[in-house]
Amino acid sequence: MVITEIVSFNKEDSEAEVRVSDGDYSVECYVYPAEISVLEKQSNVIDGMCCENIVKANRKRYEVKKLSQYYAYHLTAKVVDKEKRVVCIGKLIINLDADIPKDIVNGDYINFSVLRLEWN
Repeated sequence: MVITEIVSFNKEDSEAEVRVSDGDYSVECYVYPAEISVLEKQSNVIDGMCCENIVKANRKRYEVKKLSQYYAYHLTAKVVDKEKRVVCIGKLIINLDADIPKDIVNGDYINFSVLRLEWN
């Protein structure tokens, strides 16, 4: 996962908006605190904030759909580690801030909404 574009950078507020990609899938993420050195590094994980409506997906296929709220998405991802709440979309690794339901196991695909994705 790498930053492919710095969409905006506000030095005074130490905030940035970046596009992160694995080469196949990409999402826009919020960065705080944002410094040029942070934006130049690679990261292994994206944090999903305010994750909700987590359900088992009917189809085993990744999906990234942008919602109307600024950093919000509806995603279909594969569960990598249910206990640690880690999912992936291709090579994009996302830590969820909500528990994955008990009827879902590692390797299952899930649908969920996320209000904001954060780059660390």
